[in-house]
Amino acid sequence: MQTAEQALARAEALVNKAFTLTGEVKLLPLAMNELEKCWDCINKERTIPAEFQKTYKEIKELQKAKKTSAIEFKRKERLIVCSDAYKINAFEGKKIEKYIKTTKTLLNGIKTHA
Repeated sequence: MQTAEQALARAEALVNKAFTLTGEVKLLPLAMNELEKCWDCINKERTIPAEFQKTYKEIKELQKAKKTSAIEFKRKERLIVCSDAYKINAFEGKKIEKYIKTTKTLLNGIKTHA
């Protein structure tokens, strides 16, 4: 679980410190990479509760979209990724902050029930 907590801390630092200070949208996918590592660590050690499955699925889908994107561009404070079929996904600071908050809730729940 320590690896998951470390990955979460890195994601939080990337969004709350680096992105907030610089506004550089290329930091958002790096934060999502860390969040994905965190969720994968949790998933290896235990089953993710049903109420958190949606968030895990969204993170995985956004990461897959980034990896297979044909086009990426910055729009305001978002990184937009488009597939070959022009399906659009966006990396947004607010959305990633929500994922971080949900991940913290999950980890705190795991700690209290461990």
